[in-house]
Amino acid sequence: MMANGNRQLILGVGALAFLTAGCGATSSAEHPASAGDGGNSSFVVVANGPVSVPARTMLRPGDVAGTTAPTMRERGQTPIVGLPAQAEVARPTSAFTGPQAPISFGKAFDGIGVGLASFVPGVMPPDTTGAVGKDHYVQMVNAAYAVFNKETGALMAGPFDIKSLFKDLPDSNGIDLCKTNNNGDPSIVYDHLVDRWVLTQFAWSNTIANGFFECVAVSKTGNPTGEYWAYSFKYDTLFVDYPKVALWTDAYYVTYALYDVPGATGKFQGARICALDRTAMINGNRPVRSACLDRPKDENLLLTATLDGRTLPPSGSPAFAYGLKDVTSLNLYRLRVNWTGTGTLQLVGDPVKLTVQPFTAVCDDPAGSCVDQPNTAQTLDALAGRPMDRFAYRNFDTHESLVANHTVGASGAAGVRWYEIRNPSGTPTVYQQGTVTPDAKYRWMGSIAMDKFGNMAVGYSLGSSSLPPSIAVSGRLQADPVGTMPQGETSMLDGSGVQEGSVHAWRWGDYSSMTVDPVDECTFYYTNQYLRTTGNFNWSTKIRSFSFPGCVQAADFTISATPVTMSLGQGGSSQSVIATTKVGPASNVTLAATISPSGAGITATLDKTFVAAGDTAVLTVTTSATATAGSYSVTVTGTGPDGAPVHTAAVTLTVSSPPAPTPAKSGGCSSTGSAAGSVLPLLAFILVWRRRRTGAGTGSARP
Repeated sequence: MMANGNRQLILGVGALAFLTAGCGATSSAEHPASAGDGGNSSFVVVANGPVSVPARTMLRPGDVAGTTAPTMRERGQTPIVGLPAQAEVARPTSAFTGPQAPISFGKAFDGIGVGLASFVPGVMPPDTTGAVGKDHYVQMVNAAYAVFNKETGALMAGPFDIKSLFKDLPDSNGIDLCKTNNNGDPSIVYDHLVDRWVLTQFAWSNTIANGFFECVAVSKTGNPTGEYWAYSFKYDTLFVDYPKVALWTDAYYVTYALYDVPGATGKFQGARICALDRTAMINGNRPVRSACLDRPKDENLLLTATLDGRTLPPSGSPAFAYGLKDVTSLNLYRLRVNWTGTGTLQLVGDPVKLTVQPFTAVCDDPAGSCVDQPNTAQTLDALAGRPMDRFAYRNFDTHESLVANHTVGASGAAGVRWYEIRNPSGTPTVYQQGTVTPDAKYRWMGSIAMDKFGNMAVGYSLGSSSLPPSIAVSGRLQADPVGTMPQGETSMLDGSGVQEGSVHAWRWGDYSSMTVDPVDECTFYYTNQYLRTTGNFNWSTKIRSFSFPGCVQAADFTISATPVTMSLGQGGSSQSVIATTKVGPASNVTLAATISPSGAGITATLDKTFVAAGDTAVLTVTTSATATAGSYSVTVTGTGPDGAPVHTAAVTLTVSSPPAPTPAKSGGCSSTGSAAGSVLPLLAFILVWRRRRTGAGTGSARP
């Protein structure tokens, strides 16, 4: 799919000893299920890996990723079942009327593409995606990634070829294409629950026998320029296209579009949802399983929900997914993974059909290329008929919300249809919906999210016969009238070039990405593509932050412990770093450590009991020679000024007694003894027997 002429950073070999320690070889074999059978059959794919990938260094001349031979990202198109060939139908609109609280833009900085270092695009479209973390913004495109300082926009590392994350994977059941192919379709999620980054792309060849791979790298720490655990999941028979990764509490979920063969001739065979063993992956454990579920082709493409915010879903909540059932309804899916045994992924009940306002796809054809550009006959595709990344979830305590978007025909052009779905665990309802279409321009390639107060923002491409493809954002406040997005359309960037040329110039975007800062939960970060000058394979990307004035940052902080587990014998000692992060205005934090249950001979001390938010302290846990064996929780409580806010970090402590002495044995083997205890008596017997056979020794010799 892509030429592999990329220059890349040459990295040291990762630590492979982990692969031979502790357990047997893993398998990449799939237990296949038939796509399109309409059933609920589940199967498991076991990952190859992990392998420890060395830390990335700062960008140096010659390290830049980029291809020199242009290649085309070309795939079959996914239909909407029952799409009518008719004029556009009545639909809700989101005209910009009423009082506005203008979007407040923050830092804008160049993403990967023309204009960043010496990057040369070698593939189209860019598949622009990104995520914001505590201190960084990580962007991925076809087929590179880069790390930025989220506050200043400074390039901290990259762009690197994505395949460099997987180059040290061993081969398993044939060639592992993750280590050699830079095929793209990237997807990324920041796991704010454990401060980890999850970067993915797929790998494939034109030979079905080689299999199709999902390549997944999980950072070992919250530093995306540091080390990663690298994994690959191999699928057989069907081409797994258009992967999108999402975060949930019990797994990382990935959705795919299934085709019989890669490329433009491929026929859509249905959708696949896979749950990846999150606990194993963030700890670098093995085996790592992927429990998968295939859905029939008449259910179209699916997206799984990704968790935003610090409030977790209710205990026992299923994961969620949705798709466009037809032109008047959505399907909402509830999923549950069970990692017992080989693992299974099952639907909780049947898909819930949610009726929505009727819509038509742009050009009355999901595969249509009709987005106008100025001064050229070349039009762009809008990927109508696909749910657009992300399907974002928030728990507001009073209610649960899911927000989604896709492109529809509107005002003689295209608009962004958006939905808010509430009560997904109970009786789901479409709480509100609308279409961003204030005029006859084209709005497509959207991405949507909500901040901690329920304010909503959507970003998208904007263009017409008089406006080159540009980037814009729109929004609504939580208190705005239901079904409206009245906070105005704000230009994030005006494009200055159009896309044309002889090599499939109709391809555009594939997706864009709206994420929310996990620290303040107020600041949106959006990234999308544009062109600086008219041409072909010369795209650029932009990243920009913004927020609504109504989202106020309080003087708050977060607190965490690293590591979160300790195992000590009697008379032992161990330490954990207690880190705080500033949220909003500056804050001071008072620290205190407690042990539960209180155990004789166990102490917990902090080297600092008062820090500025953003600083660290060291927790030291010590056990005496007579400490009581058992399990304990060491809780470090952080308290802000005037007694609020209060946050805690917990460390699980296991104290063990010394092993009981092994009784002396006269000979033989014990099933409970050590290897030495079993072998030494046998050796002694052999030596004595040998001495007797050779006549050595005296009559006083004893066995």
